[in-house]
Amino acid sequence: MDLWQVKKQDETRAELAKLNEFNRQQAKKEARMSKCPWCAAPIEDKVFKCRHCTSAIEWVNITKLRPCKPEDKELLIRKQKKEELEEQKIKREQQAIDNQLLSCKKCKKIIKRGDARRFGPKSFFMCEACMKKQMSRDTFWGYFGILMFLSVLFGLWWWAINALAAD
Repeated sequence: MDLWQVKKQDETRAELAKLNEFNRQQAKKEARMSKCPWCAAPIEDKVFKCRHCTSAIEWVNITKLRPCKPEDKELLIRKQKKEELEEQKIKREQQAIDNQLLSCKKCKKIIKRGDARRFGPKSFFMCEACMKKQMSRDTFWGYFGILMFLSVLFGLWWWAINALAAD
């Protein structure tokens, strides 16, 4: 192979790499685009006719703008309202749970469940003030335990040193 053929092959490889990159970008762009409800081809937002199948398209705002068939528009609007009502119902139920009154296991103060914190493996509730006290107590005893362990370890080390020195 002479130099001219090698140069042409390199140019061809570069052009193929550019085409592959362009195709990847187009595929990403089409993946983000909406799909025609009739032929499932990618379509631009807010067009009223598909360029592939020339079918009429209606747009409905269900959490975001979505295409639909003209005869399905009312059905999708009803579906959207139903989903919104379900979301509101779930939100109300969560608020009702959060507003339940509980008593703190330590100080017996009445608190809302949403303001309470779970504590321990049995998962009982405590108010914020009691939780802070408990955490500081746990931290203290944790450090105290580590300090005791280190002092015992140091004592054993000291004993071993003295025992070896005495022999």
